[in-house]
Amino acid sequence: MSLPTMILALFMTLVATPTAWAADSVDALVTEAIEANPELAARRATVEALRALAGVAGTWPDPVVGIEYSNVPVTSFALGDHAMAGLQFRAQQTVRPPTWSRLQREVGDALAEGEEHSLAEAEVQLGVTVEQTYWRLALSRLLGDITEAHLARTEELLQAVVARYEVGRAGQHAVLRLGVLRDRLQDDLHDFERADRELSAALARALSREEATFATPTEFTALDPPADASGWVDLALAHRPELARIRADVHGSEAAADLARADGLPDVSFWVGYRVRTITSRTDPGTDLASAGLSVPIPLGSGRRARGQRAAYLLSAEAAEARHAATVDRIEADLTFVLARWQRAHHKAATYDSELLPAARSTLDTTLADYRVDKADFSSLYDGEIALLDLERARLAASVETHIQRAEARAVLGTTPPGGVR
Repeated sequence: MSLPTMILALFMTLVATPTAWAADSVDALVTEAIEANPELAARRATVEALRALAGVAGTWPDPVVGIEYSNVPVTSFALGDHAMAGLQFRAQQTVRPPTWSRLQREVGDALAEGEEHSLAEAEVQLGVTVEQTYWRLALSRLLGDITEAHLARTEELLQAVVARYEVGRAGQHAVLRLGVLRDRLQDDLHDFERADRELSAALARALSREEATFATPTEFTALDPPADASGWVDLALAHRPELARIRADVHGSEAAADLARADGLPDVSFWVGYRVRTITSRTDPGTDLASAGLSVPIPLGSGRRARGQRAAYLLSAEAAEARHAATVDRIEADLTFVLARWQRAHHKAATYDSELLPAARSTLDTTLADYRVDKADFSSLYDGEIALLDLERARLAASVETHIQRAEARAVLGTTPPGGVR
């Protein structure tokens, strides 16, 4: 095979673009990860525990019943030996302030709701991590395939150049440059193999799988970005679990402040008693006796403590509101960054497809034609081939970047962003 023919074959191999898609769907992997991840399972159990506690919050203290064998002489311990002796039955109930039960449930519900939103945030972020890892794994494999194809052709090209060099038709620099390129490509393959193992292991861990084998697509199509991010902040306010969790924190702190004020009110205890008597006499017929009463603690230390707790909870609510505003500001900035990167990656992929790659291919074709009639040297042909390979890699990376930025937008919004339909 002649050198020009080999170079043409190399060109055709590198620019070929397979279109088959893999069996593993990234959406299916995300769903599997959310369902199988043990860390999320632990959080779900925590949410259920908090919901169970919230369901019984605000329960009043149990009523107390008692029986008393009282006022008997120590000499006989007999009920009939003393006029005041008797068997007394007593019931007592501590009453909470009117809003105490409702506020207890409200605080408990806020805690459970906050943890529920934290779980939803963890699910979103895990799904985004799985999606981005999946696309990076696919990119690494495709870059490895391109490198392997180029390495195989480089070996063939090197053999041909060595043969031409031995008869004086090629310079030594051509042999040396191809040798360096071959060694560099062989070393790049080790990096791709390492990346494959690392990314596959990361996916397996997220999905709680023992096996770390995943099928990935063989070609990427760049996702169209939205023209602007108008309305995205409203989407984040409606769907981002982190913002919902902070709002639950605000509500929980305000409810806890009201509960602290209710706790500062004295708890009144009521009781009733009934004394059964057995003695009878001329002056005392031994009538049974009844009693009732109430007790109220003097709120000296408890009132001061309640005021301090209420102030602390109100400050916590203010801090949560400020944190909410700061998070919204961060989301707005993140959305701007994501949109800029998404639009740039899409524009880059489109530019490479429509302009740079056709120009590079045309340049290589022209150089190849000139080389056949000795109007172009080997260095020009070599540089054209390397430039084409670099452009193919850059186009592929830009196309994958649109998928990664779409996933990043989902992480910021808490829901699927507009645009970027596969």
